[in-house]
Amino acid sequence: MKFLVDTMLGRLARWLRIMGFDARYLPNKPKSEVELESLRENRILLTRNRRISAKRAWKVVFVKSDSIYEQISQLVKQLSLKIDEDCVHTRCSECNIPLVKIEDKATVKNSVPEYVYKHHDDFSICPSCRKVFWEGTHIGLLKKDILKAGVKI
Repeated sequence: MKFLVDTMLGRLARWLRIMGFDARYLPNKPKSEVELESLRENRILLTRNRRISAKRAWKVVFVKSDSIYEQISQLVKQLSLKIDEDCVHTRCSECNIPLVKIEDKATVKNSVPEYVYKHHDDFSICPSCRKVFWEGTHIGLLKKDILKAGVKI
């Protein structure tokens, strides 16, 4: 399932990426361009704009709440969205690009805090922005937050 997220839902785009979904975010595009991109790329358009959501030519989801937990819960219910634990944190939360596993830990020694380097063995990198990721305590917190949204992983 691929998403196109409009300017009002940047936080939701980030969360969808962290959960492993392809979620393109277009923060500064006119709504007509956002609509065309969703058609061109066959993506579900997520919006808080009622005018866009009233159009039925393509798949559009009007996101009702401002709460990230309620937004995720709505998508899970409305789209039968399944969150696979193996897919969590497999995309860059900034770029939306699939992460690449680092084979040699030594290659990230100067890119992560010393404590992290000493206590973790598995790292991934975004091939686009070069940001390095690891499974720290934030993944456990993320899973708790997802559970708060009423979603089971």
